Amino acid sequence: TAAADCKFLETLLMELSSASPSWLPPTVALLAALLTPPHVDLAVWTKCVAEEEEAGALEALTLQEAREAREALAWQLTVHSNSLWLLLSGAVPFCMVNSSRLSFLLDCATLAHSVPMNPGTCRYFLDCCFRGECPSWDGASLASLLALSINCDMVPQEDPLCAMLFLADAATKALASERLARSRAPLRQNEALQRWAEVLGAALDASGRLLPSLPAPLPALPAEALPPLPSGPTPPPPLPQPQQPPAKPSLRETLRGAPEELCCALDGRLLMDPVRTPQGYVFERASLVQALASTPGTCPVSGLPLSLEACQRDGEIRAQATRWVRQATQRQRG
Repeated sequence: TAAADCKFLETLLMELSSASPSWLPPTVALLAALLTPPHVDLAVWTKCVAEEEEAGALEALTLQEAREAREALAWQLTVHSNSLWLLLSGAVPFCMVNSSRLSFLLDCATLAHSVPMNPGTCRYFLDCCFRGECPSWDGASLASLLALSINCDMVPQEDPLCAMLFLADAATKALASERLARSRAPLRQNEALQRWAEVLGAALDASGRLLPSLPAPLPALPAEALPPLPSGPTPPPPLPQPQQPPAKPSLRETLRGAPEELCCALDGRLLMDPVRTPQGYVFERASLVQALASTPGTCPVSGLPLSLEACQRDGEIRAQATRWVRQATQRQRG
């Protein structure tokens, strides 16, 4: 109630605009906690109020007052939603390499349930998540981005999240569906939920809620197929030798045969984060960074002076590459 009444949001956003990105994850966690709907019935709430009054609380909120305070805070945040989400988008690079990445994304999804971004800002937020040297995306992390997209009414289209899901294996999709169905972030029941459920191969129940999609259990073996129990003491198993897990190929290494205009001018692979030089060459940003580290200040193709700061990200090429990935994946599965 105090957060809604004191109208502190203008001052908070002003301070955050000049603060370190490390301040944004705890801030969005606080806002998400304040905006989480009170999922309790009236009898439970009344009991809690009675206990607080017995403990000497000056004033205890009724359930209706708690809901009204939450709605008032959500309305105040909606007025400043564009500024808030642009600030959070700026914190994404910091959070993607931080141990609190999953909590940050879940808090953003919870916040979006009450204060959604428009689809354009949501696409920009997703671009920030997948930009540069992204960490591996498991089912839990993808589920948090799905919850964010659903709460912002963003349907699957030519975006990096959709491309990532089209290339994901069945186990990753099943885990994403399971984590999304049981997410602590509330989900809107809208067209976006239905469309993303189709991408995941998941189903909705009669009330429109997502059902978890789990792999089918393996069939039980008959008793006669089981090996006989050993007689005498069982020797201890040998100690496993440490092995390095095989490196998972990246999307650029997996997909071949892309059109020449969608390939890096340096390594010939599919462009995922294209940058264009002043001379018109298009490189994968990570490949260009490595080349400039070897020959500082020199274009690896033309030999002319070049710096990374002089190169601009090419959104049109990236959109074309995403469309090609989607079409190539559909052809492979068909």
